[in-house]
Amino acid sequence: MKIKFYILLGVLSLLLACSKDTDEEAILVPRLVEFVNVNGGMLSGTECIPENLNYAIRVGVEKIGTGNTQPTTITLNVNGETFSLNFSDALEPKVVQVTLVEGRNRAELDNSNLAAEITIELPQLAAEFELVE
Repeated sequence: MKIKFYILLGVLSLLLACSKDTDEEAILVPRLVEFVNVNGGMLSGTECIPENLNYAIRVGVEKIGTGNTQPTTITLNVNGETFSLNFSDALEPKVVQVTLVEGRNRAELDNSNLAAEITIELPQLAAEFELVE
């Protein structure tokens, strides 16, 4: 009986010693998409904006798992224009300069349910008003 126990213990020891020592590969998944000023400041849902300022989309990813990550490409669609963003880690979000249009602006990340929208109302020009006395 003791011999069977020691044989079983030896087999279990070998199986445990042969298990993987390396971490599984981690993946990067999208976690953030938002409209910002090109300097990083947030935009609200509806704004009157100066036409001479630059705007951007901020996209962030999250690392799932504990191993090494492979570079990941995420496709961003903004008002029909497509951008490819390459991420090698999840430390810093990427900022992509975009041109906003009057009305509805939509940013979507392919293969995810993440999207952001902002409606832009340009300031009314004085020439569009008629003085009534």
